[in-house]
Amino acid sequence: MDVSDIIKQVRWCVDEESGVNDYEDVYFDNIVKAKIGAALRWCALYADAVLLNGNNSASSTSGDGGMTHDYTVGASPGDYPYLENGFIILPLDTVRVSRIKVAGWHKGVSTFISEDSDEYLQQYDGLGSEATNDRPVAALIQTTPLKIQPFPAPTAGATIEVSLIQSPSDSDVIQTRTEGGSSVEYVNVPPKLSSAFTYYLAYLVMCAHNDTTKASSMLQIAKEQIAANTK
Repeated sequence: MDVSDIIKQVRWCVDEESGVNDYEDVYFDNIVKAKIGAALRWCALYADAVLLNGNNSASSTSGDGGMTHDYTVGASPGDYPYLENGFIILPLDTVRVSRIKVAGWHKGVSTFISEDSDEYLQQYDGLGSEATNDRPVAALIQTTPLKIQPFPAPTAGATIEVSLIQSPSDSDVIQTRTEGGSSVEYVNVPPKLSSAFTYYLAYLVMCAHNDTTKASSMLQIAKEQIAANTK
């Protein structure tokens, strides 16, 4: 989405709710731009994973990029994600993990257990309840950075594929492309989340203006938009 269009849509959301053009100044525009990263992170955390898909072509500048990224895990420390002592070390901007598949497993894993769970302890109890290639398990370890511990553990040289949901940093969330000799600012927003993203952004902007009534309304609509897209 182009930043100019995002600003127009956020202003429309606010004006449509009240029927009054309350916010038409440059201050409003600057707050919208400042809150874009936070709105994207909200989507990354709470939207259904399928809604986070988009055009992830490296050459795309259309502003419809997704937040889900597919990786083959490497073995070089620092080259995220990488395998170290049986743990997959994830990039620092990872907010969720949607899937892992290890060569030799008969299926992938998209639901992760906690290291505090009984199922995690079962991987070490030696009573035959450990994960197998037919029923693999993966634990999400809540450290910084996040880690995945796959069971059964990968054999040496095994290919490991992971799908991660990542959120851009504030420093690179707004990008530019050249169009007609001019620079155009744009933001990669998954198409199926454009409406929820816009209303949540409107919520953040209204919070910044201390307009609690409009903020509450914008937040409710944003949540409804996410729910509607999952049906």
